[in-house]
Formats: sequence, C-alpha cells, structure tokens
Amino acid sequence: TAGQKLDAKNAYDKAKLDYDAAISGSGSDEAKEKAGIVWQEAQRTYNDALLPATDAEVVAARANVATTRRALLTIEQELAETLGSGSRAQAIDALAAAFRNEYSEDLAVAESALANANTDLAEAKYELGRVEAGLGTSAEQRARASTEAALENLEKAQSSLLALTNPSDSDIAAARNAIEVSRITLSNAEGTLNEFEAGESPQDFDLVILRNNLESALDTLKRYDAGESAKDYDLTILRNNLEQAKIKLTRLQEQTFENQVVAPFGGEITFVRGKPGDQVAAYQEIIGLANPERLIVEAIVPEVDQPSMSVGQPTELTIDAFPGVVFDGRVASLPRNIISSTGQTVKIPETIIDGDFSREGMDLGMLVRLKIVVQIKDDVMKVPLTAVRTVNNRDFVETIIDGQRRSLPVTVGIRSDTEIEILDGLEAGQQIYASP
Repeated sequence: TAGQKLDAKNAYDKAKLDYDAAISGSGSDEAKEKAGIVWQEAQRTYNDALLPATDAEVVAARANVATTRRALLTIEQELAETLGSGSRAQAIDALAAAFRNEYSEDLAVAESALANANTDLAEAKYELGRVEAGLGTSAEQRARASTEAALENLEKAQSSLLALTNPSDSDIAAARNAIEVSRITLSNAEGTLNEFEAGESPQDFDLVILRNNLESALDTLKRYDAGESAKDYDLTILRNNLEQAKIKLTRLQEQTFENQVVAPFGGEITFVRGKPGDQVAAYQEIIGLANPERLIVEAIVPEVDQPSMSVGQPTELTIDAFPGVVFDGRVASLPRNIISSTGQTVKIPETIIDGDFSREGMDLGMLVRLKIVVQIKDDVMKVPLTAVRTVNNRDFVETIIDGQRRSLPVTVGIRSDTEIEILDGLEAGQQIYASP
C-alpha cells in the first residue's frame, strides 16, 4: 500500500542517515558494520515495497536459501577438518606438515621421473644402435625421435630434481606464502564460525533477508489464492509506469516548447539577417515578420518631438499610391528602452501608427507621409518658420520700423514644420522679412 511504501521509504532514509553518521564518526567497526546491515535491510525492504516479488523471484529466493545453507555447512566442515580435535597452533602445524609431505611427494615423483628417463635413454640408445646396424629407415627415425624425447625428459627431470634439492629464494618464499595463506584461511574460518555463533555473520544476515523475502512471497501467494492475481499487481505497476511516462512526456514537451522560436502571429517573412551558424546578440533583429491582414506604419520621429507625443494621439497619413486621400490613424506605441535580464539596454526607436489600412491596393513596403498633431491652438499669431533667427538662445524677427530694417526680439510658442507661433514682440499687420 501507499502507507507501507512511505514507511519503508522513511525507514530507508533513517537507516541511510545512521549509516553515514556511523561511517563518519569514531564508532567501532562492529557498530559501522551493523549500521550498514540495517541500511541494506531497509533498502531491500523499500525495493520490495516498490516492486513486490514475482513467482520467479520467490523460486530464486528459495534456491538462494538452499545454496546459502549448503555453503554454511561446507564452511563449518572445512573449519572442523582444519581444527580437528586440537588447538589453533596444532592446526597450523598440521597444515605445515601436510605441505611438507606434499613437497616430499613431489620430490619422490621427480626422482622417479629421472630414473625412468635414464631407463628410456638407455633403451633409446639400444634401439638406435640396432637401426644403425641396418634395421630400416622408419625404425631409425622412430629411434632418433625417441632418443630426442628421452633427452628432453632427462633434462626436465634433472631440472626438477635440481629445483627440489636446491630450492631458490622464490620457491622458499612461495612455500612460506602457502603456509601464511593456510593460516589466514584458518583465521577466516574461525572468524566465520564466531560470526555464525554470534548471529552476526553476513551469511546469517542474508539468510534472515531470504527468510523475510520468503515470508513476503508466501503472503503474496496467499493474496493470489484469495483472488488477487499477479496480473492485477502487474497491471497496477504498468499503470504507475504509464503515469510516470505521461509526466515525463509532459515535461519534455514543455522543454521542447520553451526551446522553440515561435512567432507571435501568422504572416510573411520580410527579411532575414545572417546565415545558419552565426552568433546573435540578445534582442538583435534577425527575422522580420509582417501580417498582410493587419498593416501598420513604422515611423522614426526625431527625439526632440518625442516628449510631445503620447499613445492615442491622432495622426494624418498620405500615401503616394492614393493621391488626395487622407487616412486617419492613432499613435499605438512610442519609442522605448528595454532592460534585458542581463542588464543590457535595448532601444526600440520606432513609433507605431495604427489605423484602417484595409483599402484595396495597399501592400507591405509602401511609403507613408505622416502628420502627428501634438497641440492645437486657436486665434494665434504665427509667422513662417524661416522668419525667426536664434542668436545666443534668443529669438529675433526682422521687420521695418520708420522705413528702417530692424531686428525685434520675440517670444515663440508652438511650431510646425513650416510655421511658428509668436507669443510676444510683434503685432498683427507688421511687415517682416522671411527667407523663401
């Protein structure tokens, strides 16, 4: 159940923390080993809770129990045979005596092989003499071959005898290593026996785990006998795997979508800058996209006039392809700066004008003349823009007073591309000078 899985997970986490604390602490080796055993047991319990044992695993567990019991009996028999009825020292002496007896037997075998080689050599020489006396070509070849083989055997036997009668340092070291291995084997056997008697050996622990697995398998069999088939469990596992796969698929789809470059609307590509493989900076324009179904006007307005603009201001537009027609529009967005996530300032200099540009014949790329009304005043005095001169931040207009040409200081107001308002300094009807 979900509760059992949660309990098993909590037990596993606690055992893992205890094991890490024991390993990093200054406790005894026995305490560290016990903590490791508890952690492994909790891990097995958690794994069993996540995935109950199948019939095949139950059979394998039973086989492992039988194998472990046989191994335990074998180790106990080996230890009993090694110890016999004496002490540990007597067992070591017995192993050393057995090694010496084995060494003596090897020496006797080498001496016997040497005697046999001498006999074979004598017989081969005798056969060779007979072949040389005219007994035939094939017999001669066989005799010579026998002689060569006998000589080789003789040399080997002499080498073996020499090695046994005059052992080298490496032979002596090998013999001592064999005795030490025997001692270690005896010590390990005694330690294993002690662990078995104390109930703390890894084999005994594995037997406990196997018994628990067997009991769990028997419980599973009981549930099967009660009508809960293995297919129900397998189906549950498959459903869980399917849900996990769906979650992973959703995450991958989200990641895939985040890695895509998606246009904000459908339209036509108007330009592409760069080629595949080029590096691009953040907010750099590399692809232009336009929607022919919704035309807009992009305009570059001088910075000096931008403070007088606001979103929603009315505009007048004329297009060369439609002479005499004035189109109405409104300011949709102003030039602005964007601060990127890296702190980089990106400037968008275009002013966007929106309006009704659905007339037949309008198309992308047409040139538009734009008039933006930033301020309206009635009943004002105005002069041509070319009539005003600015000197040292003061504005002047040239006029005629008493038949003489004089420069009068004036105060100016709003202006357009061709005219400028005069707030003070002139009177209506005065004659002024203005450049054409």
